[in-house]
Formats: sequence, C-alpha cells, structure tokens
Amino acid sequence: MGNFNCQHPSITVHMLSLLILLLLNSHVALCSCYKRIFSFGDSIIDTGNYVHLVSNSSFKYMELPYGMTFFKHATGRMSDGRVLVDFYAQSLQLPLIPPNLPENTSGQFPHGANFAVLDATALPPSFYEGLNHSVSTPWCLGMQYGWFEEMLKRIAPGDGARRRLLAESLIVFGEIGSSDYVSWFNAGGSREKAKEFMPMIGYISFLLNILDLDCTQWVIYLSAKVVMIPNNFPIGCLPSFLSRFHSHEPKDYDEHGCLRWFNDFTLAHNLGLFEEVNWLQLQYPDVKLIYADYYNATMELLKNPDRFGFGDPLVACCGGDGPYHTSMDCNKKAKVWGDPDRFVSWDGIRMTEKAYNIIVKGVLKGPFANPPLLRSCSN
Repeated sequence: MGNFNCQHPSITVHMLSLLILLLLNSHVALCSCYKRIFSFGDSIIDTGNYVHLVSNSSFKYMELPYGMTFFKHATGRMSDGRVLVDFYAQSLQLPLIPPNLPENTSGQFPHGANFAVLDATALPPSFYEGLNHSVSTPWCLGMQYGWFEEMLKRIAPGDGARRRLLAESLIVFGEIGSSDYVSWFNAGGSREKAKEFMPMIGYISFLLNILDLDCTQWVIYLSAKVVMIPNNFPIGCLPSFLSRFHSHEPKDYDEHGCLRWFNDFTLAHNLGLFEEVNWLQLQYPDVKLIYADYYNATMELLKNPDRFGFGDPLVACCGGDGPYHTSMDCNKKAKVWGDPDRFVSWDGIRMTEKAYNIIVKGVLKGPFANPPLLRSCSN
C-alpha cells in the first residue's frame, strides 16, 4: 500500500477528485445512522492522541483547568470539556469516540476512532523545510491516514470486511489546514507566500502522501458512504491572533473586532474547498459529501453573543491578562476568568465546550452544513 510518512509534498488538485471517488466507491443508500465515526484533524478534535504521544503527566493538557466542565478532569482534549467529535458521536447515539493511539495495536474500536492530533498540518513537514520553516509536530494528515490504514488491516481483514465496516461509518476529514497557516503566520511567514500554498492545503488536504498508492487497490479497499468535510475557522477572530497581530489601524478590523486580512484569507481558502466539494458532488451524485461551514457557524457566535449567553466573544476564558486574556498560556497557573459557558474561546486558540456544541447543532440540522448531517441519517 502507500507511503504515509509525510514525506511527499507534491500533489495535484485533480487527485482530490480521485480519492473522494475511490473512498466513496459504492452506491449510497442512506441509513438511519452510523455505527462508527472515523475522524482526522488537529487540536480542534484531538481527544487524547497528542498527550499519549508526549507521555508527560505534567503536560498542561493533562491537568486542570483543561477538562474542568464536563469530565471534571483533564482528558487530553484542548478545551474545558467535550470537543466537536464528541457532540457528533452523542448526537448519533454513539459513545464518545476514543483516540486511536493508546490502543492502536489492540483496540477493536467498535464505534470508530479519532486520529486527530494537536497541531497536525495538512501539508507534510518536508514541504515547509523547503521554505526554511519548521512545524511543531510531524503528525500530518498523511500520517494519520497511515494509522487508519493499519487499523483497518487489523480490525477488518479482507476486502469484504473493510468495505462493510466503512459502508456503515461516517468519515470526518478535519477541519484541517488551520495549523499550517497558524504556524506559518506565527513564525513571521509572508502573507503573499501563504497565498501560494493555499490551494495545496485548501483543495487537496486529505490526499497528502497517497502519491504512490495503486488506484485499483483503493477501489477494492475503501467503500465509505458519507464523508463530512469542514472548512476552516475565522483565524482573524482568535484571541491569540488579535493579540499577536494587533494593529493601530482601525481599517484592519471588521465590524466585529476581528482582523480583516486574516479572515479574508480564510474565506479564500474556504471558497476553494467549497467549490471543489460542489464539483465533486456534481460529478458523483451517488455519493454523499457534506460541507460543514465552521467559519460562519463561528461568526454567528461572534455577531450575536448575547443570543447564546456569551460575554465578550473575543477574549479567552483561560489565560492571562491583557485585552484578550492572552498574556500567558492556559495551564494550571493561568487565570480562569469565569464560567466557561460565558466564553466562546477557551484558551485563545480553541473554543469552549458550549461553543462547540452550538456549532455542531448548526451542522446537524442546518444552516451550517450542505446538506445538514442528520439528513444522511434519514431513510
């Protein structure tokens, strides 16, 4: 099978069409729901893979106040409680989906597995080495897909077993790509250069490192029924970005207090992804592709915070001082500024459990998914 070691940065946009077709290579007959969720991404939905990899009990994500709201203890999630994939699982009447790595050699994962890892990038580290830039982790999307492949070989050996398993599963690809941009901009990377590699992230993020895979094998190997493809969040509204890239020019901010350029950049990324997903859906009407609009779901919280019971939507709940509460990282020594249910942002980068829950509701029933996820659960 293919090489998933994150070492192949070159790929064409057209390969996106190929993988989606092959991944969904079966006639879609909608069922009442799914028996499993398999999810890929970064810290937004990491449920414990990163803390397993670093294996450091003193690490901040393994200590309160992370996990304070729902679990009452840290779980490896980068939030005060549950994250997006948890709410998808509960809405589909599944148990919480476990991270794959703690049981990657023995777990049977009867309800699915989560392959997401903190700071995972869409493009491999080797791509950024060519730009004299290093990313903080090697666990790019291609590596996650390699873990997925190995797991399938173990829990569903044989082509027929794999096809049956994936035909009753929901695949969630991301969001992915934000870590690429955040890492690049935080390191002082050129905005114009970021525009050059945007298409590689935006249009082909879930194909990376599948360059030497025999296409016929994919036709036999995978038969997933429904794939959800979320877009990226408005990074210009992140408290961490608002602090780091503070401007004295009023024109640099939109009417909601977000940094205009960064949000315009994200919108361009999302538009490219949306157009590609729409094109694929037209080409292959018998498959189900769900485009989840995390960007506008988040902007709804920022535009109407009072409606949802939030205070200032641009400040972090856990952190330090300063206008955005970002003078220090969220950790056991940081200040928790109040009830997390009053905040959109948890730690200046990730959101609170309450914010994630609201976003998921908009994806499940609309209007922030095309089509809404629950439509794929109807007969």
